[in-house]
Amino acid sequence: MKKILSLFIATAMILNAPWATSSSFASAQDHTRMIEKTFNQFRYNMTVNLNTNDPQHETKAINEFKTRIAEIEKQGVSALEIMNYMRTKTLDASVRADFDRMLSTIDSEKMSSEEAGNMAMKFMASKYQSGASYSGGGSASMRGVMVVIGLVIVGVVTYFVIKHIKERHHTQTNTNTNTSTDTDTDTDTDTDTDTDTDTDTDTDTDTDTNTNTGTTIVYCCNAMSGNAVPASPNGCFNGAALYQVNSPEECVKIGSPDYKNN
Repeated sequence: MKKILSLFIATAMILNAPWATSSSFASAQDHTRMIEKTFNQFRYNMTVNLNTNDPQHETKAINEFKTRIAEIEKQGVSALEIMNYMRTKTLDASVRADFDRMLSTIDSEKMSSEEAGNMAMKFMASKYQSGASYSGGGSASMRGVMVVIGLVIVGVVTYFVIKHIKERHHTQTNTNTNTSTDTDTDTDTDTDTDTDTDTDTDTDTDTDTNTNTGTTIVYCCNAMSGNAVPASPNGCFNGAALYQVNSPEECVKIGSPDYKNN
């Protein structure tokens, strides 16, 4: 932000050189007259039109001056032109360079417009108190009055300059933020290859071999008669009606297919 302000000051100094021609020169002259009229009206309100019975007169005059500055800016007069006029017409040549250096130290990102205006007024007040002359001329008493008016002008103009730089910086920031190139390339390739190979191979080999090893006694149950006998070492394969049970009590008489229980 300091660089922007320094560039602002440097441009104001260049504008003071007689390089402009034709229509641009005519436009600059029109703007100069508008600024001059605004400054002179403020001086008039603070001197000739001074109402000593109104304690708010000075405040009203300053507010009217600010309003008029804002109005001529809307009509095309830049803060740069206003500052350039203030530097050359209000500031004495002996303090102009010091003022420029002071202005270049202001960090408009950290300091408000009001703070910058007050800082400029205090700086110039210290310069005039140290003996710097005022470029307005006139009698000693009038010069004293004009110094006070000049301080107010310096403060108000600095306020508008910093305000302008802040707005410019804010606009540039928003422009940079809102100007973006979004390249969104979505390549979505879905390849679903479902190969269901369901091979169920169930090989159930049920081999019931009831073998009595002698360790555990099992029985062969005759389903026709309901009688159970100890199984042989080879199991219960001595009759179609025999099946293996763990105890004689588990042997159940089923009978032949045509058996009827009387």
